[in-house]
Amino acid sequence: MTRSEMVEQLKNEYRRRRMQAEQEQDARVREVERADPQIHALWAKQARLLNDAVRAMVARTPDAQEKAVRMREEGQAVLREIRERTVRAGFPEDYMRMRYRCPKCKDKGMVESGFCECFRRELNERMGSAYRTLDSFETFREDFIPAQPVEGIAGTQRQALCGARDYLLRYCGKYPAVDKRVLVLYGEAGLGKTFLLNCVVRRLAEQGVDVMNVTAYKMMDAMRDKYLGEDGAEFDRMLSCAFLAVDDLGTEPIMRNITGESLFMLLNERVNARLCTIFATNLTPPQLRERYGERIASRLFDRENGAFLRFVGKDLRTQNG
Repeated sequence: MTRSEMVEQLKNEYRRRRMQAEQEQDARVREVERADPQIHALWAKQARLLNDAVRAMVARTPDAQEKAVRMREEGQAVLREIRERTVRAGFPEDYMRMRYRCPKCKDKGMVESGFCECFRRELNERMGSAYRTLDSFETFREDFIPAQPVEGIAGTQRQALCGARDYLLRYCGKYPAVDKRVLVLYGEAGLGKTFLLNCVVRRLAEQGVDVMNVTAYKMMDAMRDKYLGEDGAEFDRMLSCAFLAVDDLGTEPIMRNITGESLFMLLNERVNARLCTIFATNLTPPQLRERYGERIASRLFDRENGAFLRFVGKDLRTQNG
């Protein structure tokens, strides 16, 4: 489920909560009125006084202000009598008051500045739970990684992979105030790229970020649908989500007139909008350049906007069963 779908789902839930709260309030009012029928008449009187005060203000007669003040005072006296009668009937003074879960937004989920804090907190919890089946930084096992030196790098495979983990942890901690908008995790299969990509997705989702996580095959399907005019919603979502994660780049089929143009559009639009994208691929930079062309490679490996993490060593899946 996408973030926008979660937002709509939560809005509907807030509407149901308000409806339930109103029904419960009506039930409490009827309960008190059964105990003291005069309270019903007092509520009707208070409503008439309120309406008369509004009419007096709209009429703009010389004595309109005086009438409105007098009617408000009478209305306050009626409310005091209602509260007193409520207590005499054996109920708490505020028994008939609407009971909101969040007094700040009155269970609407919205305040003047946008979503209420209660709505944002619940949305973040739901977004985090949607990705809770993914790998997490907390389950990263250093002892599963060989501690032997690896040719071509300074240090061991464990040091290299832990370094990548630490970089991505810092990245998530700084997000969205990050300089690098394109991350490329590259190296042979079984070295932990997908694991760490999933860790990033889960951590950012738990922070309330609008995350979209797809495979390169799914990305290609969305590009094809958009190109053929069948359904562009999925690709449009990839263009606009705050953080896009694409796994297994390079395994998707190359489609003439679709792959190159659509992938360049995706990268270009997101970089220009300062939206972040992370790719995991088994291909090396030269292989990516050969497969997709110079235009796309220059976007993937733009040092000003991107960071590139190389994964090296032995296949961890064969090392740990």
